[in-house]
Amino acid sequence: MALGAVGRFRGAHMIPTIRVKPWSKDQGLFVVLNEEDFDPQRHELYVDEASAAVQAVEKARAEAERLATEEEAQRKAAEEEVARQAASIAALVAQQALDIGAQAAPAQEQSTGPVAVETTTAPEQPIAGTETAPASAPEPGTPDLTVAKGPRGLFFLKAGDTIVSKGFPTEEEAAAAVAELSSGGAQ
Repeated sequence: MALGAVGRFRGAHMIPTIRVKPWSKDQGLFVVLNEEDFDPQRHELYVDEASAAVQAVEKARAEAERLATEEEAQRKAAEEEVARQAASIAALVAQQALDIGAQAAPAQEQSTGPVAVETTTAPEQPIAGTETAPASAPEPGTPDLTVAKGPRGLFFLKAGDTIVSKGFPTEEEAAAAVAELSSGGAQ
């Protein structure tokens, strides 16, 4: 509440006053009341143009500061999200590199020469609760089917160095698919 320019004395103490809008035309621009006598049901605070301008500037400044703080918080949150996504991608790439390295290690132990690495695109991981479709029978004259662990911890059927099936969640499921294809029970 705005204090009046002049206070009233009660004994040795100054009593805080406020300005309210007049309730009759003969009272002038404002009426000075003791602050403790103010009743919001009966009185309306008087605000002159200069005070209103100062209040408007202060309100605008506070709103600008609030918006700047909010924008800064949003920017920081976006930066943190980008950093989190980058870390997640880096972890996936590192895991795939480990999987590729684990697959290449047995071949390096058997060979004394340079090792050729074949890059393949990993099949989509099956959706939980759905059946994995059986792999198709290999073409005649292709090498025997084997089971190998691939990206994301899935097991695949391989004909030589080529992946010929979708990923299976367990090695047992992949071995069962090999047995089914070997016995001619495909489709």
